[in-house]
Amino acid sequence: MRMSTVAERGRTHLVLADARGSRISPRGADRTTWRLVVGSLVALVLAIGAGLVVAGRLAERQALIDARRFTSLLADSFVPPDTAQALLDGDERARDQLDEVVRDRLVKNTSVHRVKVWSTSGRVLYSDDPAEIGIDYDLSDLKKRALETGGPVEEVSDLTDSESKRERPLGSPLIEVYDPVPTADGHQVLFEAYLSYNRIREQREAVVGALAEVAVIGFVALAGAQLVIGLLHVRWLRRRQRALDEHARASAERDRRLLARNLHDGPVQDLVGTGYVVDGARTAIRAGRLREAENLLATASGSVRDSVQGLRAGIVELHPRSIHQVGLAQALDDLAQPLRSRGVDVSIELRPSRELDHELDGELVEVAHRCMQELLRNVLQHAEAGVVRVVVENTPHSLTLTVSDDGRGLELEGDSEQGHIGLQSLADLATDWRGSLEVWSGPGAGTEVRMELSR
Repeated sequence: MRMSTVAERGRTHLVLADARGSRISPRGADRTTWRLVVGSLVALVLAIGAGLVVAGRLAERQALIDARRFTSLLADSFVPPDTAQALLDGDERARDQLDEVVRDRLVKNTSVHRVKVWSTSGRVLYSDDPAEIGIDYDLSDLKKRALETGGPVEEVSDLTDSESKRERPLGSPLIEVYDPVPTADGHQVLFEAYLSYNRIREQREAVVGALAEVAVIGFVALAGAQLVIGLLHVRWLRRRQRALDEHARASAERDRRLLARNLHDGPVQDLVGTGYVVDGARTAIRAGRLREAENLLATASGSVRDSVQGLRAGIVELHPRSIHQVGLAQALDDLAQPLRSRGVDVSIELRPSRELDHELDGELVEVAHRCMQELLRNVLQHAEAGVVRVVVENTPHSLTLTVSDDGRGLELEGDSEQGHIGLQSLADLATDWRGSLEVWSGPGAGTEVRMELSR
């Protein structure tokens, strides 16, 4: 709570509470906690999902890069320019030498499933499947790109094109890599290798496994953190609930004392006086003084009506009509009846003028009603006012309650907390709702109380 005073034009300005934007209200504690828990879990799930997708793509990309480098190394090692020239010239010995290396070493001991060497015109110069040697095909876009760039290119092939029909029994998909190889006379041939796709699967499984371990650790850590937060939140709620229960008990006891005093000082005293007036009327009737008796009975009748109005005002204060049944405007009008029954001119203004109930949540309406009840009760009990003005202003961010009167005012300087228990309870409530409570008053200068509640 922050409290300060400023003297101005015979009044003292007292700020009893100003917590706008400084604290989270109890009403939002549960929502904030659940948003944190759900938001953290959703963020973690999304992060893991995105990580799996990205990691899978990176693993595939890295496997393709490794396949390209491996194929380029094979082409440089096993198809040097002299061998490439011999294959281009149709030398059978060159085919046999390369076939020995491919079948006995590459296909058996590596992830290579098939090796081919192409001419730039699309003829198969070598294949470890002899049935393909000498067949002409149209150059695919991937082969053309390899010849144009002069470097290895790769893709994951589903083996649907006609030239790959003999590779389909090897399993689909495969990694297909092309690497141009220079010949001794300055021409080019195209080295092709089909490699197993299992490496990509293995890398993906390894990445998924690692991320799964991280996800489990993350979930455990997050669950632990949320458990600690939840326990702290429950402890805070219990302390808060105890404080609210104590405040409610104190408020109920004060209301009972105030009601008893108001009934004793108001309707009870009036009815006692009315009884004496009626006794005087009876005596006058017996003595034949009818005009006097008539005047006494008229006085008694007016006193009874005033007493009934006072009792009704007490009933409204003791058990006001439900805000949800009659609306905020009518509920405020009910709160003003005790003042009006004592001849006080009370005006109520809503800004904007349309009904506010549909724009405010139920809890805020109830809090506003409780605050206004306390403010008007203070006026009734202390102000001795003739005119009271009530303004309720609704904005997108706050609800402001203003009660001003022309009464005897308050002495706010010095230890202002003494004697203003009602204002102190309102200040606590304003702090809880991230709002403020300000009072302008002075002896004989009336009082204005402005309370703001954040939405």
